Amino acid sequence: MRASQSLSILQVIFWIIFIGLAVKTGTLIISYGVSIFVNPEGANDLYLGLSLKSLMVQSPTSYHLLVIGLITIFIIKTNLLYQVVQLFQKLKLVEPFTNEVYYHLTKMTGITFLIGVLTYVIFAYAKFLNGKNYEVSEAWEHLEGRLEFIFMGMLLLVVSQIFKRGIEIQEDNELTI
Repeated sequence: MRASQSLSILQVIFWIIFIGLAVKTGTLIISYGVSIFVNPEGANDLYLGLSLKSLMVQSPTSYHLLVIGLITIFIIKTNLLYQVVQLFQKLKLVEPFTNEVYYHLTKMTGITFLIGVLTYVIFAYAKFLNGKNYEVSEAWEHLEGRLEFIFMGMLLLVVSQIFKRGIEIQEDNELTI
């Protein structure tokens, strides 16, 4: 299989993942809105299996902070996948080292670090709430990967620096020809 075909297949796969995550994020936002404005019982079974009804009853502020934190993480993850899709649209195998590709890699690096840090903060908050005898154990599974995102951010930082150097070398080669 040629590399361009592989990139096309990967682009389609990332589009599918992006759309799926966007739907998941939207559904979480809608179920949160329903639990606030329409039916407070909706907090008993938020999307993704979250059952935070007892937290909503005991501490509405904590409920809102935790759910808004989860929604924010999902929105940022969706944005990261959108950046990946954009990267695949800009990536050309003939001339891979371009400023547009470097821009998307750099943006993805920041977004990935942000996801890792924000997930860590929300995880610590959920752990704090759990220590105060609020039932938030279902939130744990949605806060996995905090260290993985930080490591992925470091890896993307290295890759973006390699691309930056590739751009410099490519520009030097164009000047010498």
